[in-house]
This record gives sequence, C-alpha cells and structure tokens, in this order.
Amino acid sequence: MSAERISLVAQISRRLFISIGVLILALVGLGLLGGSLWPSQNESRTLPAGAAASTADSSAAVSGGDSQAVRSPPMVLVVIGLGALGGFVGLQRRLKNLPKDDLRLLATSWLHALLSPLVGGVLALVMYALFMSGLLAGELFPRLCPATAKTGSDTYANLLGCAPESVSAYAKLFFWSFVAGFSERFVVDIIGRFEHQANQPPDDGSSPPAGT
Repeated sequence: MSAERISLVAQISRRLFISIGVLILALVGLGLLGGSLWPSQNESRTLPAGAAASTADSSAAVSGGDSQAVRSPPMVLVVIGLGALGGFVGLQRRLKNLPKDDLRLLATSWLHALLSPLVGGVLALVMYALFMSGLLAGELFPRLCPATAKTGSDTYANLLGCAPESVSAYAKLFFWSFVAGFSERFVVDIIGRFEHQANQPPDDGSSPPAGT
C-alpha cells in the first residue's frame, strides 16, 4: 500500500472514529435520558375512566407506588441510529479496497463520508417498516407493535414508537437495524424480491393448461 493511500485511509478513519463516537453517545443518551424526554406509553393511549384507574392502580402496585411512568424514546430514532452505525462500520471495512479517487473524495468531504451512514439509516427504517407491516416475518425477525394492536390505536405517532414485544425481539430489531446499514446489498435484495413478486401476474387459473 502506497504512502498516499495509507495517509488517506488514516485520515478517513479518524473522521469515522469521531462520527461513530458521537453517534454512540447519542444512542446512549436516547436510552439514559428517555425517561425525562419522551412521553410514556400510557400517556399516549386513550382509555375509559374505569380502565385508566385500574391500569394506574396496577402500575402503582407493580412499581411499588412510584408515580414516574416508564418512558422510552421513539423506536424509529433508535433504528435509524443503529442503521447509521452499521453504515459507519461497513464503510470502515471497505476503505482498503476503495479506489484512490474515492478515498480522496472521502478524505476531503464530510458530506461524502456521511453519505453511507445516512443511506444505512434509511435502509434500517425500511426494514423497520417491513417488520411493522408483517411483510418480513419469521423466527429470525422481530414481532412489533403488540401494544398498538391491543389498544386499536393506529395513528401515525404511535407507529413511530412501535416497539418489539419482548427482550429477544428488541435484540433482533437492533441486530437487523445494524445489518441494514452494514450491508446495504442485503436490504436492496429484499426490496428486489418484493418488487419481483409484485410484478408477477396473478395466478387466477384463467390461463389454459400447457399443451392445449
């Protein structure tokens, strides 16, 4: 590897290191500060007076009388952040194989250095939408929005906060959000498969049998 190439990779790596550090701090901040920044799930639901009182009593009993409701940041922000983080890591792994012209561009432009993580965040958001819609489901993928389904609330604001139904589902969502940014081709291939299925003619049995 030439001295110029080594210098470019080192310069870009420093930029990525700074960006990854800021992003990780932001993700940690979303988790640690969520209790004071975001409304609780109970506050966003409209329940009958009797049901609300019963829910409040049961919540107080479980929490030992603590009046502070458990809050969490909008899941969509966490998904986008993890996708961007995967984009940073994926870009770092590809640096040594990039042409020298691409390295010069990344070393001289913050915009181009942040483009891959930005795409990673968008693709993670696409994966999140596929999970919410149920179009991408199975043992490997998380199930989302059990609370939204139970309350019958399907507003746009609630969809932005759509959360997994269990600890393992949280882990799966975080993993696939990271993968969406780390491997852009993975999500693009999934989108291509849905596009192929959508372009297939419906099989309504109207076509004549083969050989007639």
